[in-house]
Amino acid sequence: MTSNTAPGFSNNTTMTGTLHRVVVTGMGVTCPIGKSVAEMNAGLTEGKSGVVRIPEWELIKELRPLVGGRAAPVNEKIIPRKNRRTMGPEAMFAIIAAEEAILDAGITKEMLPDIGISVGSTLGSPTAYQEFFFLLKDVGGFSQHKSGTFPKTMSHTCAANMAIHFGVKGRVQAPCSACTSGSQSIGLAYEAIRLGSAEIMLSGGADELHATAAGVFDIIASASVKYNRTPSETPRPFDQDRDGMVVGEGSGILVLESLQSALRRGARIYAEITGYTSTCDGDHMTTPSIDGIKSCISLSMKNSNTTPGQIDFISAHATGTVLGDSIEAGAYRDIFGNKVPIAAHKSYMGHTFGASGAIESIICILSINNNVLYPTLHLKKTDETCTGIQHVTHIQNKEVNIAMNNNFAFGGINTSLVFKKYTG
Repeated sequence: MTSNTAPGFSNNTTMTGTLHRVVVTGMGVTCPIGKSVAEMNAGLTEGKSGVVRIPEWELIKELRPLVGGRAAPVNEKIIPRKNRRTMGPEAMFAIIAAEEAILDAGITKEMLPDIGISVGSTLGSPTAYQEFFFLLKDVGGFSQHKSGTFPKTMSHTCAANMAIHFGVKGRVQAPCSACTSGSQSIGLAYEAIRLGSAEIMLSGGADELHATAAGVFDIIASASVKYNRTPSETPRPFDQDRDGMVVGEGSGILVLESLQSALRRGARIYAEITGYTSTCDGDHMTTPSIDGIKSCISLSMKNSNTTPGQIDFISAHATGTVLGDSIEAGAYRDIFGNKVPIAAHKSYMGHTFGASGAIESIICILSINNNVLYPTLHLKKTDETCTGIQHVTHIQNKEVNIAMNNNFAFGGINTSLVFKKYTG
């Protein structure tokens, strides 16, 4: 028997028994290039950009970035009015994506109370925060505040609202780690099922578009500002003409399930999760560490019993910032050389923050099921600091058996997930 050791588990047993294999049986998305997985897949195939100019941001004094990845409006009417009163846009995105994932997985209404939820976001609804504090300032008190406003601002607003909407009675957890919230949520759900603490879980993340995010990255000179008049040409990960990130919005939700449960139900299996690792650089709040990234990726491969030569595709975190892309490319160059295809899908929709790790995981699974590599948009000439790795610059047909999704966040938080084609 092998004991568990941080940050992952080895072999097939823990101190309490056999580890369970974990598979993906359902997926749902709402994002700037589609309000379903099928629409997003079409957008990726067509090379569609979901980045547009945001007219209302022009009214904000000294805000330079004026573009964002805006998702299609959600159909609020599918959510009961009594539930909507505590939901901001990001919680509604999560509900819509979860509805698709649940239907896709064949989860019945009778099954919902017994499942779990692991869904994160960067913070609660910024739109609700603005409403709450502006009203407090204007009125000078709380007499005009609505009772449903605060639940919109909670950091676990997506997970909590999903639990109430679906009547979930199992575990509910809500990682709040900025850009790794979605991937950590998937990883924690994976660990819960693997250890036998849950059988089926909704996992992923959501976030909504707001000027505060654009402003924060503008302050630290990391926002794209050169393409305000040509928004569909940014962000440009790894490209020599990149000038920063673009904020986006949406949600990605996956149904994770033990293999035994999936087989018992006769569920379609999209992929198996074979590895997950989350680490911290412990070094700098906003600058990523090449050693930290390499350590996380290496541990994830070790936990999944995978070697660099077995990885068929890597979904990069690459946001389009000058420094971040260079450091990430350096990590890939050191581990993989130019032998593994790498693409950055924020180029289609901007950085959806808490949703990005989940959306990009779904793209990895699409690559596995479709045997297609979806390229990095706008990569016309690779920056010299990002050379030496195999960039995907056009759509390719390629057998994909193992795909890796990497995400990195402020605070030096790193995540790496490994997905494998299910073969029995």
